[in-house]
Amino acid sequence: MDRWPETTLDALPQAVVTLEPVQNRAGTIVDFVYVWANEAACSYNKMSRDEMVGLRLLEVFPGLATTGTFKQYVEVMETGLTVLLEDFIYDNELRGMEPLRYDVRLARGGGGLVVSWLDVTDRF
Repeated sequence: MDRWPETTLDALPQAVVTLEPVQNRAGTIVDFVYVWANEAACSYNKMSRDEMVGLRLLEVFPGLATTGTFKQYVEVMETGLTVLLEDFIYDNELRGMEPLRYDVRLARGGGGLVVSWLDVTDRF
């Protein structure tokens, strides 16, 4: 299998992950599972790719559910519309609940979701 897209995404300084939806019996999306992560995402989240892949999004970032952001992930999956969250402030659980600022892009890709982010905290 040709791996050029993964190799290209691994070279980006911006974090990129792919997620697959997890649905309940009624077909409602209740979470997403990490399927792939580029090197920047692994480094930023302080995990290896093997550690990230298979984890559920809300296990890693439960705050996404309470901020309403998880709902946007689901809407992108259901509608196919791309969403850009500029200067999104999030208390990152993997970074000691420190409020950080991100530019986040959510897009449906294949049967899942592609999420990219860049920490822009230093801009402010």
